[in-house]
Amino acid sequence: MKVLLLSTYDTRGGAAKAAYRLHNGLKSMGTDSQMLVQVKFSNDEDVIATGSKIVQKYPKLKPRLDSFPKLFFKSTDKTERGAFSLQWLPNSIESRIVELEPDIINLHWISGGFTNIKTIAK
Repeated sequence: MKVLLLSTYDTRGGAAKAAYRLHNGLKSMGTDSQMLVQVKFSNDEDVIATGSKIVQKYPKLKPRLDSFPKLFFKSTDKTERGAFSLQWLPNSIESRIVELEPDIINLHWISGGFTNIKTIAK
């Protein structure tokens, strides 16, 4: 069985650390596990980064670009201006998932322009 874990990061942040622990736990049990991440911080060969070299060097760049249109959103209710991902940036994870041919895909923290909802549906 091939498992693919999707996460924005591999070892930075609580959700990323949880995904990475799950990935390592699966590998220790003999399961073929890989992670597909936007930004890779580890040296794990089973963690694959989808982001460009610029995104790898400046990991906060893509989430900031993804939230740029929110600057033009005018609301009097501050709760409506909370953190969310607009998912308008292009991503390349669909083709990578097809290449990896996983049996199971596990989603973790996939915000900050990592993917959009249409890609998840595919």
